[in-house]
Amino acid sequence: MIDENVFVSANIGDHPALTGRTLNIPYLWNDPGAELRSYAASVIEGYVRPRKYLQHKVDQFYASELQGHVVIGVHLRGTHAVSPEETRAHRQASLILPNYLPMV
Repeated sequence: MIDENVFVSANIGDHPALTGRTLNIPYLWNDPGAELRSYAASVIEGYVRPRKYLQHKVDQFYASELQGHVVIGVHLRGTHAVSPEETRAHRQASLILPNYLPMV
């Protein structure tokens, strides 16, 4: 918490201006533990609200494409690793999307 109304997250975890002011999100090879996930979820539930136009688009998509169907979702972490702007050597080309297909 920056103050009683503002929460800041270090998405990648290495911006020096945010040191000690954000949740310590692991970003190299580890995943967040259950305690960190639970705390982050409570912050999101308490402060994050989608804009109305985005919520409307989501509701429309759900109604037209997903409602009444069994849906399986897959969340791939680290998709920024496929970006040509990724400057961290340990992340470049570290996400190989076709490798997920057999598991899915």
